[in-house]
Amino acid sequence: MGELSNIKFTTPEYDEIIPSTGETVKVKPFKVGDEKTLMIAAESKDQKQIVNALKSVVNKCIVEDVNLAYFDYEYLFLKLRAKSVGEISTILATCDNTECGHKNKVEVDLESVKISEVKKIDPIIKLTDDVAIKMKHMPIDEAGRIDVKDTVEALSKSIEQVINGDEVVNIDKSNEAELRKTIADWPTTITTKIRPWFENIPRAYCHVDFTCSKCGTVNSRKLEGLENFF
Repeated sequence: MGELSNIKFTTPEYDEIIPSTGETVKVKPFKVGDEKTLMIAAESKDQKQIVNALKSVVNKCIVEDVNLAYFDYEYLFLKLRAKSVGEISTILATCDNTECGHKNKVEVDLESVKISEVKKIDPIIKLTDDVAIKMKHMPIDEAGRIDVKDTVEALSKSIEQVINGDEVVNIDKSNEAELRKTIADWPTTITTKIRPWFENIPRAYCHVDFTCSKCGTVNSRKLEGLENFF
């Protein structure tokens, strides 16, 4: 066993761009054990387990110490998967013909995956004349723990500061519970002012065209978000 442990392989390194900053980072492909981690997570169908597996594997593959937004992880994962396992991923895509609904196996070239434009959006959002909030991109650790459809929870993890007149409250674990209660009491009209922030979070995407193997309908679709590629 000791002799086997002496077997070493040269792991290539290559450059990738961090979407949130435009900086270049050195990365290396998945290892066999990483692929197993991802496979187990995918089979679980559990979003939290998938996100945690993604974070773990991407962090192992990044040679340098960098801070990443959630969408950076999403993009880098797909680029790493293309280099590690192969450029082609097979997904199931439902036919747009409502009378058909057949699930087709469609091949996606992961090298064609792009990240939507990283727009410069003012993180400070005025809720009233006196009250404003400063937003932040949700850390991947938090994204792996919560249901993003839970508005109160998603907001509580995405607010960095609450500004009330001249008072600035920094949000951390000590006052998160209080913030959740405060958000739950906000009128629903407030959330419409915050929605653009979430709608403009960059996502990994690509375009695919396929002909339904059952009814012959030609489909054209934009695949967006990790759930379409994992």
